[in-house]
Amino acid sequence: MPKGMSKPAQTVFKRFLAKATWLDESREVTARVFCELVGQFEADPAAFPTSRLTMLRSYGADLGLTDQ
Repeated sequence: MPKGMSKPAQTVFKRFLAKATWLDESREVTARVFCELVGQFEADPAAFPTSRLTMLRSYGADLGLTDQ
């Protein structure tokens, strides 16, 4: 788990990325940003800007978490 993540992001990491064996250290920053964004979205989806949703989808794709 990347260091310095918020508690919500740590929970997201455990849920989505802890078992993602295809990821290595080269994706650490991407993984951290993805987890922080998901944590923010889950905290208040109505206040989550569309621009961040676009970023979230992009980071998820970079991490191999989508079928795109």
